[in-house]
Amino acid sequence: MREVLRFAGVSFRYQKDSPWVLRGVSFALARGQWLALMGESGAGKSTIARLACGLADPTTGEVAAARAAYVAQDPQANIIGERVEEDVGLALAPKEASLLERQTAIHAALDAVGLAWAKERRMATLSGGELQRVAIAGALAQRAELLVLDEPTSHLSTEAARQFWSVVEPALRQAGTAVLLITHRLQEAKMADRIALLSCGRIAVAGPAAKVARRPLLLELAAVAPDPVEAVAGWCEKMGKSVPWPTDDERLVAAFCSLLETFRSG
Repeated sequence: MREVLRFAGVSFRYQKDSPWVLRGVSFALARGQWLALMGESGAGKSTIARLACGLADPTTGEVAAARAAYVAQDPQANIIGERVEEDVGLALAPKEASLLERQTAIHAALDAVGLAWAKERRMATLSGGELQRVAIAGALAQRAELLVLDEPTSHLSTEAARQFWSVVEPALRQAGTAVLLITHRLQEAKMADRIALLSCGRIAVAGPAAKVARRPLLLELAAVAPDPVEAVAGWCEKMGKSVPWPTDDERLVAAFCSLLETFRSG
């Protein structure tokens, strides 16, 4: 698959004599892939987001990115138009398409995130989750190949975040958009293909989400709260019993009971 984002030995600091925020960060993201970036506050996650979108330049190393869109954690910070249709349309360069093509792209993007009904609404009347979905629609309308989501649900309740992802994830997957997701929520990170744990400006661990999410001690070292269900699933796998990914309570109980039967019969 074609590469849409590459960090090669990237280090960054704000001033010549200031501390390093990032140190030798390297990773790549291909079209359609999702990478969840996790770690404690101050580890450098938002700096990586800014570099990926071209909002800052690395001090050393190289960042190469395809057309990227950025969604900030504060829904109000993503507002660029007064009305929904206008906000999405402003993401498109005026000369990129005819008026009909622009309208078609805007309406298709709003429909993809379940907001076709809101195209005439004022942005000020929308909820935080709806504002974030409008920002996603803007990325879809401009056919961004890379979407950087900087803790997009941090201002939302658990239920609002669930509703947000139930619409946004399939829309982005269908569009083939690569996603760099910065999150503190492991439940969100489990949607990604890979998880990278950032510590002190370096990528400490990176691997398939199914592997990283099931290593609770590793997550805790990176100040990430483990998912108890996946933690137990990881233990079951260490004991030789595979557990489907992602798991749920029913499948986990089945795997655990199977192990108990094995121990008793042994």
